[in-house]
Formats: sequence, C-alpha cells, structure tokens
Amino acid sequence: MPVVLKPENVINKMFYRLSFGDKRKSETVKLLKNLIYEINDKNTEETNKGYIRDFLRGLGFQQEGFKVNAEGRIDLAISKKNVNYVLLETKKLRSADMISESHINRKALHELILYFMRERFDKGNTRMTYLIATDGIDWFIFDATLFNKIFAKNKCFAKSYSESQVAQTTLDVTTSDFYTNIAAPFV
Repeated sequence: MPVVLKPENVINKMFYRLSFGDKRKSETVKLLKNLIYEINDKNTEETNKGYIRDFLRGLGFQQEGFKVNAEGRIDLAISKKNVNYVLLETKKLRSADMISESHINRKALHELILYFMRERFDKGNTRMTYLIATDGIDWFIFDATLFNKIFAKNKCFAKSYSESQVAQTTLDVTTSDFYTNIAAPFV
C-alpha cells in the first residue's frame, strides 16, 4: 500500500521561500477551480487530458521555457530542450485503470513504469524528476529516483523490460503484454 505524504513533507523547502504574491495565488486558485469544474465522468480521457494540460500550462511552466504536451506515446510530459522531466499518465474520472491509495497495482501505474523505462533505457534520460498518475482530481506523484531504484536498477526487471521491447518489434507482442506479464506481477 502506498504511503500518503502531506505536501509540506515532499515539497522542497526552497519553494516556501519563493515570493508568491496575492495575484499569483488568486490566478492559481482560479486555475484549480476551473480544472475541478471541467473534469467530470462524462468526459473522455482525451478531454480530461486537455484540461490537465491547460492547468499545468497555466501554472507557468511555459514561461520558464518548459513545454507541456503529449510526447510520443506519453500522455503528457513537462519537458525543456527535448528532455522530459515529468511524465504524466492521465485517466478518465473514476476509471478502473486509475490507481488509488488502496489499489496501486493498476494500469495507470503500469503505463508510468513503461514510460519511465523507455525514457531511461531507450532514450538515456537520467534527468526525470517526477512521474504522475492523475484523473484531474486525484494526483499520485512519484519521485523518479524511486522508479530508478525499484525498476531500472533491478536487473531482473530491466532484462524483462528489454526482452519485451525486442519481442514487441519482432513478434505480435503489445504494451498490454508488458502491463500484464511484467509490470503487474512485479508491483
């Protein structure tokens, strides 16, 4: 079962020293209220992904030179100069594939693991910071160093991942096979 942490326990202490004026606070509250208003169970996953993207863009990532977009097969990524720092898996509200505090071994986590492994091994990206699974209301944020320790540095898991990627290009193997036969049993 995942450990639930409070924001003050995971946010870098330097963040608290930043000036965050009343205008910026009010803009952020407005963005959050708009996101909560727009997300509903009638929306498709793609529609919700658009609202989540707009919310993240509104937080100011773009002004710092970051992009918030779908990146290849990754639902959303926060990137800068072609390096993905944050990987996001978005789900439809109340989707059975979304993780929860009591059910972490779900497709959303399996997809994040696959995104991470592709970035880490196929692209050599060692600069990822976070992986996020969200339906727009619930947000599960994982430190990339944890994924590195649990998945990338586990020789057995890394080998299974590599073999699945070779099989995917040469046989009729799908990403679903990775989720079902490699990620789910490992989690």
